[in-house]
Amino acid sequence: MKMKKFLVTLLAGIMVLSLTACGGSSTEPATKTEGTSEPAATIEPIAEKETFKIIWAHNSAENTVTHRAAAKFKELIEAKSEGQIEVEIYSNGALGNVVEASEAIKDGTIQMQNGSPGSLLSAPLGIFELPNVVTSREDALKVFGEGTEVRKAVDKEFENNGLKLIGLVPQAFRVMSSNVPVKSYEDLKGVNIRVMENPVSISYWKSWGANPTPIAFSELYIALQQKLVDAQENPLDVLIAAKLYEQQKYVIETNHMMFYNGIWMNLDFYNNLPTELQEMIKSVMKDVDEYVYNDAIKSEQASREELKNLGIEFITLPESDLIKMREAATETVKIVRESAGNEIVDALLNSLK
Repeated sequence: MKMKKFLVTLLAGIMVLSLTACGGSSTEPATKTEGTSEPAATIEPIAEKETFKIIWAHNSAENTVTHRAAAKFKELIEAKSEGQIEVEIYSNGALGNVVEASEAIKDGTIQMQNGSPGSLLSAPLGIFELPNVVTSREDALKVFGEGTEVRKAVDKEFENNGLKLIGLVPQAFRVMSSNVPVKSYEDLKGVNIRVMENPVSISYWKSWGANPTPIAFSELYIALQQKLVDAQENPLDVLIAAKLYEQQKYVIETNHMMFYNGIWMNLDFYNNLPTELQEMIKSVMKDVDEYVYNDAIKSEQASREELKNLGIEFITLPESDLIKMREAATETVKIVRESAGNEIVDALLNSLK
């Protein structure tokens, strides 16, 4: 019995010595690493990354290059950011017409928008609406590509309006569609045509002898149906998306203005994003711009064939008539100079020489 008590006492003493040697006890956690005076490393919980939601609005139908550009950005940025950026797209002017959406993105109600820049967004951006100055996609890239003098001025103008231009590629030419045949420059005289609600478009159609009537795009189909106007002007894919071909007989290839796919973001929203997300957006936009450029070419070719199959007659104006259109639009150039300034207009015209 005495031997048994002795063994129990001995084992208890060994356990106490063991706990002391480990620098702790069964009730208090160790605070120092063995053999050092430094505190033991602690595992910090992984902080959750902040997430950002983008409301994106545009005024085109869902079967257009414009909408597919927005959808491609959404697909790429949500995957690359692993859900840190979420994009919600509203098409068909669901959040307002062009003017209303432009005001909404400036005040931050929405965060992104795409379409062709112009005077409705900012008066100096009327340079995008100068008629018959750009004659090909290659010309457009030469003028408005990243790093060019004109592009730098455009980027600055966006920032002056609280916006960040993050993408810009030529999409397709605006052409005229009509219920009356227009086979020469002289035939433009007297045609009642729906135009965008801005003074630049009104000015050049007037200078060509047409009767321009500003009508909201949402009301265009009915205006054609009720014969309030005989003609309109848009890229070919818009004629299909909005079923305008149901009310038109001819497409006149005036190619008077390049429609661009510009993508811009509220500047404050962009500046408040973490640097790594800003860089991610720049990277994604390179892929989106390339996608849009190629998609636009395919879409224009497919739209042309579809419209022909639907019975639309295409009329190609001679180069001499396109030159007449450009030369007649001197008053429009003056309007743009007054709002944009001589410097940016001259930079644009000189870059095409």
